[in-house]
Amino acid sequence: MDKEYTIQSAMKTGEYDGKFGKMFKYAIQVDGEANACELSQKPETPAPKVGDKIFGSIETTNYGNKFKKSAQGGFSKGSFQKSDPNTMLISYAKDIVVAFVAAGKIKEEKEASNQITNFSTLFRGIYNILSNGENPIKKSEVVTADDGQPIPEEEEVDIEDIPF
Repeated sequence: MDKEYTIQSAMKTGEYDGKFGKMFKYAIQVDGEANACELSQKPETPAPKVGDKIFGSIETTNYGNKFKKSAQGGFSKGSFQKSDPNTMLISYAKDIVVAFVAAGKIKEEKEASNQITNFSTLFRGIYNILSNGENPIKKSEVVTADDGQPIPEEEEVDIEDIPF
């Protein structure tokens, strides 16, 4: 059963080439266990140190006790970098426009660029509404596909006029 352990002692005992490339072996002693166990991990993974928290399970094998790390609960806050939603939204917009180009609905590069801007703006507004209730989309930010000019504030957009 997976659980969190605290490392009481750790020592590098060797290295080997495994199915995932070069691996480092460590003998670790964790709290609540009488016997040490072997931990294998990639060289770029920081070496285990006394006091580190580690999440996983200990398996008894013919070659001794092996520690199997588990991702669940095994990472401290801040381990993952939060992705920039704008990058993701622009990527989605680009994917949609590429599909329109492939379908022959968009034929010019300038029109494709304008549509990427339109979709990105739309997706950013939806993201903001869903995440914190604000609506940052202004009609003046949306670019038309025809002439590349901003839509005047007083003009409404009819869904039938959208070129896709």
